[in-house]
Amino acid sequence: MRRILIYSLALLAKVALAQAQDPAQQDWSRFHIGLALGDSELNFDPSSIGIPEDAAPERSTEDSGIGAKLVAGFRPVRVVAAEIQYVDFGEEVISGRGYGQGLVRQGVDIAVEADAWVLAAILFIPEPSPSVDLYAKVGVARIDESTTGSGYDHLTRPECQASPSTVGPGLSFPSHCQFDTNVDQSDSRAYLGLGARFSIPRAAALRFEYEWIERDDGEGTTMLSLGIAHEF
Repeated sequence: MRRILIYSLALLAKVALAQAQDPAQQDWSRFHIGLALGDSELNFDPSSIGIPEDAAPERSTEDSGIGAKLVAGFRPVRVVAAEIQYVDFGEEVISGRGYGQGLVRQGVDIAVEADAWVLAAILFIPEPSPSVDLYAKVGVARIDESTTGSGYDHLTRPECQASPSTVGPGLSFPSHCQFDTNVDQSDSRAYLGLGARFSIPRAAALRFEYEWIERDDGEGTTMLSLGIAHEF
């Protein structure tokens, strides 16, 4: 991934130099600021914060993240721009339950929140029309993630199956059959994006974007968004 990032930045610099030496370029807006809303996927792995795999049965996502972001950018040449953005990926709530003899014997509840600062270079595909742009983004994201999780496993572990035959208030179970965790993580990760821009009257543009931030497990944190930007 780091090699891709370095190669992409070198390509952007090469294109920018060529465009800067081309006097026949069309005019364009140099600056933009905007906001967007979108559907985010945190793609969280419970084992990354120590929640046992056998305590996380088939899960259902109860609340997918609703993301929002603010962006500001500078476009010195027609096909290259730099952009900084703050992204709030919202919260994703995940829960799962396992049953034994008709009773709830295994379960997990997890809430994940994430936000990030992103610095990216943008490469626009040369288009004859100044009102439409397709582009790719590459950069670095500083992502902060907060995760809380709790649960129990009295279904798959033999030492827990000898405990009372139900789960509820006032019952005593071995501590190793239950878990409760709270983890905050911050890290710098590779960032990639694809987008389309469509200008509208009064110096504004609609922007459709798909963005991906690298994760250790390979899944990535993603967001598909629709936004509006003021260009000047």
